[in-house]
Amino acid sequence: MAAFEFAKKISNKFVRGNYICGIVDPPDLKQCLLDHSIETCCSFSVRDSGSRSEETKVFYKIKGEEIDHGVPFVHGDFIRLDCRKGPLYYKLKSSTDEEVVRFRAQTTLKCDCPATILIHELKIFPQEKITEPMGVRRKKSARASSSAKIMASKNSDGSYNLPWESIFFVELPLHDAHENHSLSPDVAGFSQRVNYDVKMEFKEMEAMGVKDMDILRALIAKATKNICSKGVQPPPNSRAFDPPDKDIYNILQAAKKARESGNDEDKLTETLNTYCLRDPENK
Repeated sequence: MAAFEFAKKISNKFVRGNYICGIVDPPDLKQCLLDHSIETCCSFSVRDSGSRSEETKVFYKIKGEEIDHGVPFVHGDFIRLDCRKGPLYYKLKSSTDEEVVRFRAQTTLKCDCPATILIHELKIFPQEKITEPMGVRRKKSARASSSAKIMASKNSDGSYNLPWESIFFVELPLHDAHENHSLSPDVAGFSQRVNYDVKMEFKEMEAMGVKDMDILRALIAKATKNICSKGVQPPPNSRAFDPPDKDIYNILQAAKKARESGNDEDKLTETLNTYCLRDPENK
């Protein structure tokens, strides 16, 4: 675990099979996922998401491990991401008959890789943490009382009257969790999409009128150092941070089209004002 930079952002971490599990603070979640993608040479896409806020149970352990030495928590939202080389098909229930199951073929090349990322939001209640040492029975009774207090403070909209904080429990796959495809840095980067932050940088450059490809690549190389954590370097062929000219051209054209379209009413007003200034006698 020490060899990975992304693991340094995980607290209370432990290894479960081929996965690193632990707690990540909200400000570090995005960077942790980005570093994981770069260091393991794999990318993921969202499969499904949901919420467990309707549950009426307070927990002290997740995956058999205590959070911060027994602080109580309830589940919030969750999200699951599949490896981009993941399942060949997804099962879909028919809208007319729940017993009928059909399969939806994927739109990109898949290798039936089982690797997934799981992210669980946990709402913790630090003030309800039991700190004093006590026996098993007394501890069980104290936790039952604390759980009842937490659930009694729950409002109809899912919020709580007691002070709480939001943290994330993550399960991140290691190399051995992937199957049926290569994770070598020499080939893994070809299947990646352009990184979101890199795409935003290209759009800003298009708005400033930068079109020269060499200048664009030099500016992106500089921006990549700020996007990635210190010590984390994308592979040389990573399309996420070094896309081919064709992808760059498509991003710039899409940004130009979106910028020039704008609001129809605003564009019409601007055009009329320009015309009036050009020919004020024929307003």
